[in-house]
Amino acid sequence: PVSEIIRLEIADGNMATFRLTTVRIQDPMGKRDSYIGRLSDISEEEREKAQLRTLVITDGLTGVLNQVAARQRIEGELQDRPTDRTDVLILMDCDKFKHINDTFGHLEGDRYLVNLAESLIALFPSNAIIGRVGGDEFCVYLTGIESIEEVLDISAMINPAFQERVKSSFSISIGITVVQDEDDTYVDLFRRADIALYAAKDQGGGRAQVYTG
Repeated sequence: PVSEIIRLEIADGNMATFRLTTVRIQDPMGKRDSYIGRLSDISEEEREKAQLRTLVITDGLTGVLNQVAARQRIEGELQDRPTDRTDVLILMDCDKFKHINDTFGHLEGDRYLVNLAESLIALFPSNAIIGRVGGDEFCVYLTGIESIEEVLDISAMINPAFQERVKSSFSISIGITVVQDEDDTYVDLFRRADIALYAAKDQGGGRAQVYTG
């Protein structure tokens, strides 16, 4: 038997996935052979596989990429990045997040994380790599930016968007680093963005800081 996967438009106008299995039947008289085929609808099976693939790469709480998947995507961008393209890594976390958990409970802390993730999804372009890389740490990787001012402008929108969602004055500190050369690795970027993040916290938090070395 020979099998192949095909997609066909069905009566309601949607696309469905089928497995076409064919068997060749030889003519004992040596004349023309014939074929028998069976078409099986495997749309539900394919949907379940897609859901499993999504679960593997997605953070279960917030719906953004998990730490492993975010790193893999960023490393892929670094590997394929043209030398004339400017990329940045943005790293951020919730200021006084332990206080939020200790005072209001972990469910409230989870609500803050979900709302931060939703703020990032709403603010950044669809091709941005957005991931949760720690307890309350998130990263955003942007490709092909025009200027660092562009990144600072959109980063300045994170706190107002987040605070509007959670109806609170708790803030987000943000560290930004630019991909500097073709040898930059994910670890290099994360280290520099982390330094910038803590510089932002040292200045009182709730702001963005660019790594300057």
